[in-house]
Amino acid sequence: ALRPILADFLNNCDYVGAITLLEFERKAREERPHLLMWLAFTYFHNGDYKKAIDAYDDALKKESDLSIHAYKACCFYALTQYQEAEDSAKLAPDSTLKTRILFHTAHKKNDESAMMAQHQALSDSKEDQLCLAAIQYL
Repeated sequence: ALRPILADFLNNCDYVGAITLLEFERKAREERPHLLMWLAFTYFHNGDYKKAIDAYDDALKKESDLSIHAYKACCFYALTQYQEAEDSAKLAPDSTLKTRILFHTAHKKNDESAMMAQHQALSDSKEDQLCLAAIQYL
């Protein structure tokens, strides 16, 4: 039988299928580069934010990529844990994602000065402009 391919699941937005494959590989101790990161990604996109946080925590123990903190912040934000989202984002290196998270957490916490500081850091990119537009509707 043909072995399932992760990219096929991801291309079809079949996150349950991807999670099933990745969890099988994890339990079988199969080698896949960044398995925990893929697992966290698929959990996040499937709406399993707590499991995504757990996978990111496991990944932080094995990988030195501090950007993981920004991804964790997205999970906390989705769980409406805005202080945890802010705290996690502040551990991440500077990036456009970090700026957007801090902008949104400042908005949720009604922190005008933090909002203005993050607003000034936003660029003309589509992502940043969508972030700015979203604030108008929240």
